[in-house]
Amino acid sequence: MKSRALLGGIVAGIAFFLWGFLYWAASPLSKSIIPPVPNGEAVITALQSAGATSGAYIAPSREAMEKPENQDKPYISILIFRTGHGVSMPVAIGRGLGISILLGLLLAGFSSCMAPRGRGFIGKVMFCVMMGLIFALAGPLVDWNWFSWPNSLLIFRVIDVIGGFTVMGLVIAAIVKPCDHKECGSGPVVAA
Repeated sequence: MKSRALLGGIVAGIAFFLWGFLYWAASPLSKSIIPPVPNGEAVITALQSAGATSGAYIAPSREAMEKPENQDKPYISILIFRTGHGVSMPVAIGRGLGISILLGLLLAGFSSCMAPRGRGFIGKVMFCVMMGLIFALAGPLVDWNWFSWPNSLLIFRVIDVIGGFTVMGLVIAAIVKPCDHKECGSGPVVAA
């Protein structure tokens, strides 16, 4: 990976991380779309009393939900329960930043070698947005289908993903140049 692609990937990863922070922590949307569980202490106590350990659960079972008599009853599509103390905020921030930078580096490398050559700034941004659309289809949209997410959560997550990839695309388009390997493109390289 050339130095401009490396720099672009790191900066894009940091920009993606900052986008996520602003979108999830600074915006009031996340708190309105994913509010705290009503009477949360009682719910946690009930789970502990039932012997729940850290993990992901559905309730009732998928088989029970498919029975005709249970069609109109409430259910939990997915519940992630954690016992004990979770990861500290500094560790979570460090891991999140590392994951974001890895994502930025991969996208910068792909953009450098695979983005439409000769299409300039907009072509590189659109390549990154298209990658975000693929990620949104493979992630939030699939989860929405299988876990019956509310539509508001689906829209929130899709905007998060596509917005983050757009931010990375803008950074990558400004910094990363097409690679010059013969294998990475066909046809003449046109100056951006």
